[in-house]
Amino acid sequence: MAALPPSEELLAGLQTVLQETDPQRRLDSIEMVAVQAYLSRWGVKFPDEGDFPQTIKGWVEWAVRYSTDF
Repeated sequence: MAALPPSEELLAGLQTVLQETDPQRRLDSIEMVAVQAYLSRWGVKFPDEGDFPQTIKGWVEWAVRYSTDF
């Protein structure tokens, strides 16, 4: 598992992958899949169910907080 980069790098990486500059914009379902795929590259595990973030900023905060819990 690769070490999770600092939140600033995660934010920049997700913005690049999604080609989105607004970290507060609500993501659509395809973008959510792309976010999960990107975070999986860093070894982030996802629970089977849950309320997942809806924005890039929310995903970054979630990944930093919960990446080692699952």
